[in-house]
Amino acid sequence: MFGMSVSSGLAAMTTGAELRERGLDTVQPTPSPPSEKLMDKWRAHYQKRKTYQPSFHPYMLRYGLPFWFLSAMCGGYIIGAFYVSPFLYSEYGPSVNLFNFCLQTFMLVQILINWFFVKTVTSFYRPSDVECAGNDVTVLETPVHLGPANKWAKLDKEKRKYLVIVQIGNRQELFPYWGPRPCPRCNRPRPPRAHHCPICNGCILKRDHHCYFTGSCVGLRNQRHFIMLAAWSFVTLLYSFIHVLIYIPYLVEDISYWDLNIVVALIRFIFRYISLYKLIEISLIYSMMIIGFLAGGFLNEQVRIVRKGISQYEYAFDLKVINRNSTSRNIQSVFGDYWAINLLFPAHWLFPNDIDDGVSWPGVKVDTPDLTDLCAGEESSGTVI
Repeated sequence: MFGMSVSSGLAAMTTGAELRERGLDTVQPTPSPPSEKLMDKWRAHYQKRKTYQPSFHPYMLRYGLPFWFLSAMCGGYIIGAFYVSPFLYSEYGPSVNLFNFCLQTFMLVQILINWFFVKTVTSFYRPSDVECAGNDVTVLETPVHLGPANKWAKLDKEKRKYLVIVQIGNRQELFPYWGPRPCPRCNRPRPPRAHHCPICNGCILKRDHHCYFTGSCVGLRNQRHFIMLAAWSFVTLLYSFIHVLIYIPYLVEDISYWDLNIVVALIRFIFRYISLYKLIEISLIYSMMIIGFLAGGFLNEQVRIVRKGISQYEYAFDLKVINRNSTSRNIQSVFGDYWAINLLFPAHWLFPNDIDDGVSWPGVKVDTPDLTDLCAGEESSGTVI
């Protein structure tokens, strides 16, 4: 092998010498095939942006938000239970301090347990071991009434809401919302109320949304834990914020009210006008306000969804769902038979919510239009657009 490489090197040197003697020492490169037109590249880029298929999501959302949430909850608990509450209730005796300590500990434990279950209890739809397609398959599911009006001119405006577009490769197909629809990424049909999450890379039964605070999808099996996570977070932060309002005059004794502005506090900390502990306290106040506001909004939304027995998709796009089940039955569908116990003890392994399987929905009906009537003359397996 060594001899072959030496001989090939000598041949290359000889060839180079001959070319220099002939004045052909500059070797022209082999012409490359014509490049893609700029307009074609722009169209491909626009189509990729329009179909919304994220191949990754920012690390700030994937890791930063869960870390921030847990840090705010645990940090607020440490400062509140070991510093603020003993200071504010120092004149009321040890029994009051012990009660506040136990109450704050109980609320933190509830938050951490429900956060863990939202993270670990999944709602993936896996009927069989079917080989999934690759990540290059584009998945788009969006209501028809959000699409360009000129494409859907033949469809009735009110009925558009009950149809969805599923993009498979370069073509778009029209399917009724309530019914089995294909998932190109998972290479299988999915039942009603199941949607594909491009971040979790799987179909989620009764998908609610992707929760960035836990890094997982909220669906059929962990919706109960997400509701209780929002509820306990809202109650805890409301309780903490009341004490913060009482504590603020004592907080600003060594600093000024201007330092309650987080930007001013950060600048003054850099120049060592305030301590790190004061900066942490001020940061936790802002974190509690933001998380409390979000938790209250999520809780209010989830209460409406559970009471009506609908999904997040149906609530967001105002679909008329005929649900003949009682309110108690709708609550049991989320929290299980012993739903009152689950409000305080999130023991899903003891009291599973197996009333609904996420595939068949007894007592629930959605009147979706017939594709053959709406799109006469077009292909229909779905309907190709």
